[in-house]
Amino acid sequence: MNRGALYYGGRHEFDKAIADLDEAIRLDPRNGRAFSNRGWVLGQQGQYQRSIADLDIAIKLTPNLAKAYNNRGYALGRIGQVDRAISDLDTAIRLDPGDPPAWSNRGMMYDEKDQFDRATSDLNEAVRLNPKWAEGLVERALITIDMKQPERALTDADRALGLDPKMARAY
Repeated sequence: MNRGALYYGGRHEFDKAIADLDEAIRLDPRNGRAFSNRGWVLGQQGQYQRSIADLDIAIKLTPNLAKAYNNRGYALGRIGQVDRAISDLDTAIRLDPGDPPAWSNRGMMYDEKDQFDRATSDLNEAVRLNPKWAEGLVERALITIDMKQPERALTDADRALGLDPKMARAY
């Protein structure tokens, strides 16, 4: 299970990740983490409906698994179910308040609703939790652009590029 999600998924070898996670689920169909990890990989592939289905199972099997709520919130947001996404992200943050991606994902959902103060607050928390997380800086830059604050956006984009010069989203 770890090899599938962490190694293959992290290397974007999604077919191998799915194969490993399918095997983990076949061996232990009550393994909520395996469903959660497969849901994450499916989400990385843009297969949001399948991702949500696996994450639903993960949450049923392991109701205190913050990553499952975070990943389902992300997938729900990608298909336009912003209010449901925020609800899941609220739960993810309640279960693991130290997870920067959960704060970032919820911030992006607030941005979708033009709730810029809440969006900024969440992205500030994500960056505070991990100041060297380039993705969080880019997400905060995107929100400040929406808020018509290009100077702040440029500062965050420059900081992100300083951390990860190959991050295309920061350019």
